[in-house]
Amino acid sequence: MTPAELFDMRGRTALVTGGGAGLGRQFSLTLAAAGATVVLAARRLAPLEEVAEAIRHQGGVAHCLLLVPANLRAFTSAVLALVVGIVGLGLGPLVTGMLSDLFATRYGLGQDSLRYAIAASAIPSLWGAVHFMRAAHYLRDELANASRVAHHGDIATDLI
Repeated sequence: MTPAELFDMRGRTALVTGGGAGLGRQFSLTLAAAGATVVLAARRLAPLEEVAEAIRHQGGVAHCLLLVPANLRAFTSAVLALVVGIVGLGLGPLVTGMLSDLFATRYGLGQDSLRYAIAASAIPSLWGAVHFMRAAHYLRDELANASRVAHHGDIATDLI
């Protein structure tokens, strides 16, 4: 039995993230050679289009999918770095210690003051959770748009 017979992918769809370079590129080409319809997804569109063109040149079917716009990635990374760096690592232990001292002296909690300080320090995480839920709403819309963009011919990728 040949490798082509062993790994027959005809009639199947493969979603390859990072399909524009390195291992993702090689996996995409290999899957296409085995007969799969390949959906390439990555942060930059130009490398994906090159791989898709190579797949089409060999008689395969390939589609490109850009899931996250560059301006949203940069903003999200900046906010995450700010929150983790300043609040999580910088202010978190300081505020917890100050709360522990306050609870021990003012409210007479003694050795239990650290337990309550840690619990009180976790409350801002609820604020973060609310924002993650709000972001999830927009993520569903973005994935639905990406699904409509990827719909082409006999392929409709359901990314939700």
